[in-house]
Amino acid sequence: MGWNFGRQPYKSDLYRLLERVPGVDHVSSLEVNDIEELEGASQTNRFLVYSGNHTISLTFVES
Repeated sequence: MGWNFGRQPYKSDLYRLLERVPGVDHVSSLEVNDIEELEGASQTNRFLVYSGNHTISLTFVES
């Protein structure tokens, strides 16, 4: 589960992880913001995922 270290995760990687959370039926949208803390770092094609701040909105739908 996951992706190779140093590779930027695709949204599909994150959707797959979120949908494995118990009680999650589906994820309708996902927004990921890339922040380049060191100028030129994105040109290396190496990435480190840092969790940072989260904003989570939930919608409960009765079945």
